[in-house]
Amino acid sequence: MYELFQTIANTHELESVFRELKLLPIENMTDEQYIATAWLAFTTGDQVTLKQTLLHRPDEQIKDNSLRANMLALRAVALFGGSISKSEELIEEALKLVANSKDDILKGNVYMSYARIQASKINLKLAATYYEKAGICFEKSKGSFLAVMAYTNQNLNLYAVSDIEQVRESCEYHLRLKS
Repeated sequence: MYELFQTIANTHELESVFRELKLLPIENMTDEQYIATAWLAFTTGDQVTLKQTLLHRPDEQIKDNSLRANMLALRAVALFGGSISKSEELIEEALKLVANSKDDILKGNVYMSYARIQASKINLKLAATYYEKAGICFEKSKGSFLAVMAYTNQNLNLYAVSDIEQVRESCEYHLRLKS
């Protein structure tokens, strides 16, 4: 399951995957295609596709908990600037939905979204914790680009709170891991 997300995590051709997904009629998309399209629209800044996608399918129609959690997390990040309380409500629901799931790309996306929101609220230590959790999920799923992005954000947040020792330890650990 989640082959599309695995493909996305392992390709450097995100633009071509996104272009292909946008060609599909939104009403015929599987839940996975639908959510992948929304995430790629958000990631690339394609506000038109993001808005169309977010407005098209209610969260309750998505039966798979991990996919539903990803849509809630995406909505939370997209809404954060306008409605912080609604954003927090959505991300908390998303975290509950993935709490007992295996560490995979979808769980990593939810953790990364939560970390982004916490970093925006200047809860940098908590953000760093969730960036690390996201990195672990991405690493287990062989999504190395996403893992590097998560670990980089983890260390930037730790550096911002002057936890230099933990940044050093994290960097040494990841360097040893790769060698």
